[in-house]
Order: sequence, then structure tokens, then C-alpha cells
Amino acid sequence: MNILIPLNSKYLINRYSMGVNVVNQIINIVLPNLINRLSSDSRVHEIHIMSDLDFYKTSSPGSKIKYLKHDTGLSTESSKIISEFIKISNYSKEILIIYNPLFPFISVDKLYFGYESVKNKSCKSSIGAYSNEEMLEDLYLASKYDHGIFSIIRPSDFLKAGSRLLQPINVVNLDAINLVSLRSSNDYDLFELIVNSGMM
Repeated sequence: MNILIPLNSKYLINRYSMGVNVVNQIINIVLPNLINRLSSDSRVHEIHIMSDLDFYKTSSPGSKIKYLKHDTGLSTESSKIISEFIKISNYSKEILIIYNPLFPFISVDKLYFGYESVKNKSCKSSIGAYSNEEMLEDLYLASKYDHGIFSIIRPSDFLKAGSRLLQPINVVNLDAINLVSLRSSNDYDLFELIVNSGMM
């Protein structure tokens, strides 16, 4: 599996009113923890981090980690961000997972389940959500379930359609820990509790 983690400091500050200290927590604590967890799994081959930040200069990435310095600004359009990544990185692999780092506890098993459904062509795209649905043909309904947690696509199909919600859509049901989000500063207490307890 190849994973793209887009991270833009301007977007975080503008969209979620995050202060510099919170952004630094994401850079120095959350992201390294997430990368270590993902890269330790043999099913993960590459992790692409696209960011406006230079934090990679202070880290010692493993061979699976690929950094791309790129500023997506305040863009909220995931399709634009994905398109820029594919173009700038010359990404040519068959499948791509787009992972929101503000959901730091998505299990690799859930990612792999969605990945396999796209790989074996039982669906054209896959998203992570809290839902009882498994396969959606209704694009409107899918957009209601999609909270930007993770998406799995074939870049070739994405470039043709200009969307990461490609029907039929496989909805991967996520549990409570998977859905822990760091969209507010109060969420960090829960993040630290989960990490320190060894639950993830």
C-alpha cells in the first residue's frame, strides 16, 4: 500500500483556528507517531508526506518515507490536492490511499480492507466512515458519509473523473478509536491517553 498524507499548516490554522503550539504538536508528536505505526507494517510500502513545512529536515525518516515540499495553501478541495500530488510527484502506482493525519489512529487493517476492495475491482473507490453501509451506488449519500478520513482510489480513474468518490464506493466502517480526531486542542488529552495506554 502507498499512502499520501497531506499536511498544510496554513489550512490547519485557518480552518480549525489552531495555534502555533498545536500545529507543533502535530508536527513533532502526532505525525512521527503515526508514521512509525504505519511504516512498521509490512503491508505499507511507501508513505508520501506533502507539506508546506520543513519539519522533515529535523527527522530521520526510514526508507518508506517520501517527502514532497509543496504548499497547497488554504485549499479545501481534496481533488485539487490529489491532482497536484500526482502531477508533481509523477505518481505512477496503481492505487493511492489519501490519509488525513488529524485521524491518527486508523488501523492498518481498515486501510488494507479498503485497499483490497479497490485492488480486486469490487469497487472503484473506498472511504473510511462511521456507517452501516458497505457498498454505495448513491453519490449524494456517499458524500454525506465522507468526512475526509481516508480515501482509496486508482489515480487513473481519479484523473478521468476529477473526484475521489467513484461509484461504486466501498464504505469501511470505523470504530471509536479509529474516529478519534484532532480537530480541536481539547482532543490532545485523548490522544495522549490512547498513546500512553498502549491501546495503539
